[in-house]
Amino acid sequence: MMYLCDFDAVDHVLVMSFPHAYSAHVGVSRASADADDHVANVSSTAPGCLEDMDDSVLALQHAYAPRNVFTGRPLLKFEKDNAMRDFYPLIKAMEFRKFCLFIANSEGLSIVVDDESYQQAVTRIQADNFKEWYIKPDVDEWYIKPDVDVVEFRILISDLLESLTVFGRDDPTSIVCTYPFEGAEVVFEKRKEHVYVTFEVKTHFLSTKLDFGFSDEDVECRIMVNLKPDIIHDIIKDLDKSAQTVLLKITNDSLQFSTSGELGKIKVAIPITSEIIDELTLAGHDIALRYKISLMQRMVQALHSCDRVSIRIDTRGVFCAQFIASQMNMMNNYIEYFIVPDAGTSSSDEADDIDVNE
Repeated sequence: MMYLCDFDAVDHVLVMSFPHAYSAHVGVSRASADADDHVANVSSTAPGCLEDMDDSVLALQHAYAPRNVFTGRPLLKFEKDNAMRDFYPLIKAMEFRKFCLFIANSEGLSIVVDDESYQQAVTRIQADNFKEWYIKPDVDEWYIKPDVDVVEFRILISDLLESLTVFGRDDPTSIVCTYPFEGAEVVFEKRKEHVYVTFEVKTHFLSTKLDFGFSDEDVECRIMVNLKPDIIHDIIKDLDKSAQTVLLKITNDSLQFSTSGELGKIKVAIPITSEIIDELTLAGHDIALRYKISLMQRMVQALHSCDRVSIRIDTRGVFCAQFIASQMNMMNNYIEYFIVPDAGTSSSDEADDIDVNE
């Protein structure tokens, strides 16, 4: 649900009586997010010019606006400066599924998107990166479960992006998020000059949550890549999709990508002496694993918007790419992609055409 009205910057009171302002109360009703279709019905109930209405009508309009008021201490509240620049690229880079999961604790915020089986993407933002960061009141209210250190809620990722872009892609304003209590609607607020916009977004229960349990103790390979030349970006973007899987081979000498599909056998090798590889460490033997190309290519937008990437592979073959995105305040945010290795049954000829030990 979105509400749009004028904001009196002097008294900090929501009003709808500016004599020369154009305003409308906009109500957006959304269908159940569990359905396949995403429906939004928008209706304007205010006139084009408020000066045509007397004060009594405006007061009636304001009184019957379907706005939920919460006056207690919220379970979670944060404010992020320059939300479009710092938030939007990170969220957009993970928009491969319908829902995103917010996980907040004392250290900061994680926003998780996954396909519930093979892949997970996580944006991590430390608490110091927020203008305001407040989680859990120190009193036991009736709407708060005691001894809960983590706050979680699940929303449609399209609703989050809509709240970020309400004032356009060049908007430098901050965004305020308030989650009153468990199961409540989460509220996103933005203000620009005399316009104040509130989004009330329905939260959903989480059915399943992937937990890869990625531990540094089980890491077999670690690579630090400088992304400025965009070489890795172009390699992954241009992988032959007809091959379905890509063979990722890592040795002490190079990083290799190999496919075998309609375009023939293609092999790209980046030597360890390349300027884009800052570090390559193997715990022991060489690594050769297959991953679905469709999952690898979901990382392309993150590759495009970040400066560096740290690649790790653990003993199970789980591929973890951590993308580092710099902010205007010189702090860093992180996007992590976890990908499960392919079983090797999706590509008919690839297993015969590529020798893992070559």
